[in-house]
Amino acid sequence: MELGTEGYTPKILEKIEYAGANAVSFKQAAMHMKVLGEMEISDKHIQRLTERLGAEREEKRDEDVEKMKAG
Repeated sequence: MELGTEGYTPKILEKIEYAGANAVSFKQAAMHMKVLGEMEISDKHIQRLTERLGAEREEKRDEDVEKMKAG
């Protein structure tokens, strides 16, 4: 089992990011993680992780676009 950022497995991080990005609020995302993900995580922690992971994806996308433009 490979642990990633914050000591979470990649699969758990994927679930946290999904909940944070798709719930109407980070508080609701925390409730989803408690019920569906069977884990306690604060709404603030979900917010921090979701925003950071989103920024990382955005940076990667921008790098890929620049590479494609460069040929």
